[in-house]
Amino acid sequence: MAVAQCYGLTLPATSQVSPETRLAPQVIEPLASKTQPPKVQRGQKKSADASRVTKTKQTSLEGTSWLLAQDPRFFTLQLVAAQDKQAVLDYICTHNLHDKVAYFQHLRDGRRWFSVVHGVFATRSHAKKAIVRLPRAVQKTRPWIRQFDAIHRSIRETR
Repeated sequence: MAVAQCYGLTLPATSQVSPETRLAPQVIEPLASKTQPPKVQRGQKKSADASRVTKTKQTSLEGTSWLLAQDPRFFTLQLVAAQDKQAVLDYICTHNLHDKVAYFQHLRDGRRWFSVVHGVFATRSHAKKAIVRLPRAVQKTRPWIRQFDAIHRSIRETR
């Protein structure tokens, strides 16, 4: 599944992006969610204002800026890392990870990697408890706890 379909995003075609930009950390901003007007009870008349009231599902795929804005003392769960960017984006969509999910690129042993992290936790203990609340399929990838300070360093070393 394409990440654009999963998140309702507009992404530039790779061929339209310079090689330097393709390697730079990217923040992907979600478009406005599709909305539906509230349901009207049987026999109830729709008011003019009621048709304008909408509910939106909060979905976002965060990037480097969001990660760097997190308190370096806090923790997150790293779910997966791969050398293929599309593979990590597909992982996010396949597992319906839509809340406080971010991906970033970094260097490891001189090679470019993409990592997916989930959540913001004030303590290591809270992060550990969150692992069991993840979907079973995500738990199978054996998520591990990372402190934002280490992620910040990793991002800055890649720039």
